[in-house]
Amino acid sequence: METLNFNLYNELLTTPEQVIADFCRAYTPEEAQDKLWEWVHPMLLACYREQKPERLNQLVAFYERLERLVFVVYAVKEINETGTTGFTQNGCIRRG
Repeated sequence: METLNFNLYNELLTTPEQVIADFCRAYTPEEAQDKLWEWVHPMLLACYREQKPERLNQLVAFYERLERLVFVVYAVKEINETGTTGFTQNGCIRRG
């Protein structure tokens, strides 16, 4: 089944750039990080309570990767909007 993705204004999102722009308009970087934590935190606690260390480690690794992905989404958007030249080795946005 094919799913069509629309933004809040009922506009069809057809490119990765549109999907990223829509996400960044909907949430600030801080809101995105907070929502991600709110989503994952209960699952982490449940795995800890149930003493499932392997599952807990998998979820922590997944969360950390999603957290980095959210950072990169906003960083790439800023790079594209400001004309900066990319990332430094430590992950900061390189200016000019």
